[in-house]
Amino acid sequence: MQVVERMPETSSMEEISQELALLAKIEKGLADAEDGRTQPHEAAERLVYRWSSK
Repeated sequence: MQVVERMPETSSMEEISQELALLAKIEKGLADAEDGRTQPHEAAERLVYRWSSK
């Protein structure tokens, strides 16, 4: 649990939980990229545009 050890002692359980969730998502994204589960940049731009236009 190096993540927890690097955080300030005053960190709340919520902050620790959020940090761990973020790191899990990053690791999943890296694994997806290694396995070829990616989208072209243009497809990602279209998704972001759709999300932001709602």
